[in-house]
Amino acid sequence: MVLSRCRQKFVYFQDIPFTSKMTAYAHHLAFEFYGGMPETIVYDQDAVLIVSENLGDYKLTQEMEAFRKSAGFKAVFCRAADPQSKGKVENVVGYVKKNFMKGRRFTTIDALNQEALGWLERTGNGHRHATTRLVPSEEFQKEQPFLLPYSGHVEKPAQEGRMYAVRRDNTISYQGCFYQLPSGCYKGDGTQVRVVRTDEATIEVFSAEGNLPVITHTVSAVKGKLVTKPELSKTDKADPGPNERALAERLSRVPGAADTATEYLGLIKADRPRYYNKSVSLLRGLFEQIPDAMVCDLLNTLVSNKVLNAYDAVEIGNAKLVRSGQRTLSNAPSRYGSRGKRRSEQSANLDPQRSSIADYDNLVESLSSQN
Repeated sequence: MVLSRCRQKFVYFQDIPFTSKMTAYAHHLAFEFYGGMPETIVYDQDAVLIVSENLGDYKLTQEMEAFRKSAGFKAVFCRAADPQSKGKVENVVGYVKKNFMKGRRFTTIDALNQEALGWLERTGNGHRHATTRLVPSEEFQKEQPFLLPYSGHVEKPAQEGRMYAVRRDNTISYQGCFYQLPSGCYKGDGTQVRVVRTDEATIEVFSAEGNLPVITHTVSAVKGKLVTKPELSKTDKADPGPNERALAERLSRVPGAADTATEYLGLIKADRPRYYNKSVSLLRGLFEQIPDAMVCDLLNTLVSNKVLNAYDAVEIGNAKLVRSGQRTLSNAPSRYGSRGKRRSEQSANLDPQRSSIADYDNLVESLSSQN
């Protein structure tokens, strides 16, 4: 916040995005810093301040409207895409970034805010302003008696946290590190959890639905690190996908098949991990069409012969069906994909163009007559 005439500035930092509640609290800190409040405050149209705008009619967020009414100041909003009307505060933002924040390291956000107050006293408000050629802190002493009195009180709101996407391996990426979550947190694309920084050394993770606690982690000071806990076993790091779950459910209905299938999938995962998910998808389609009586025999064949290419497994399964007198697999995948299959079929059905031998006889005779 910056006062328009004297250019006395106040800054407040957060390490998470501002909410309406936190914005109201920042106003409270600014009014305490100034020892009063201005009659009118000019704002940009920001989502933490207003809900909607209709030709100059503004609807403030519930928290900001309640704070504005209790404090008693008037809120005026700039028109959209009108940088001239908010140039003073935009210049302050750039000044703080380039002068105070550039190259600065800090340990905690509270320490940064304390350092900012010291910088304001020494530099931000203590040096002569480039435009007015006056010192803001000296001019503020003249202006301060004309501010409206402020006696409000706003409690610092509890941090609401941010939503983070859950990765397929049940981890979240938070400030340059990966934090392990319990198995089953990933439920498909779009899965999210809420992360709250409870203090400078701890984060708490809550479910997006129901706000239930999931896990607590100590924040790592080393970037790029995977942060986990002893109770999270290695199996928690890779939640089986829908194809693997469907395949396991199918084979669980056949007595004796589950153990052999686990061994077979383990061989594929160890030999070609990059193609594991695709292989599981192909095997799921295969075993959904194989009769129960043939499942164990097919699995034993694949394991004993170390058939680790899923396309080979599909062809072997198809051959076993044919030998048993049953129909072949429907929609059996092609090793080269549907595009390659269409090309091979077109090549097989190609009828080459034929020339008559008489054409060659005529050509030879014409060459002979010329000689």
